[in-house]
Amino acid sequence: MSGDRDKCFEAGMDDYITKPIIMPVLSEKLATHCTPPPLERRLPLSHPKPNPNPNPNPHANPRPEQASSGLAVQS
Repeated sequence: MSGDRDKCFEAGMDDYITKPIIMPVLSEKLATHCTPPPLERRLPLSHPKPNPNPNPNPHANPRPEQASSGLAVQS
């Protein structure tokens, strides 16, 4: 459509591709805009820290020191 490309760039788009999608054109556009940052700018890989609470639901079966309903029990 006439003017769509200009409207997209005016709206802040970085590029424009038309239908029908032609795979070599799409691949080129993706390679242009989706390149990884240089090694010196990449974040270091980190391993997830182990979960100190193996229970996936922290509110189920609380530890005795955490089990407090706030109600006083009279016997």
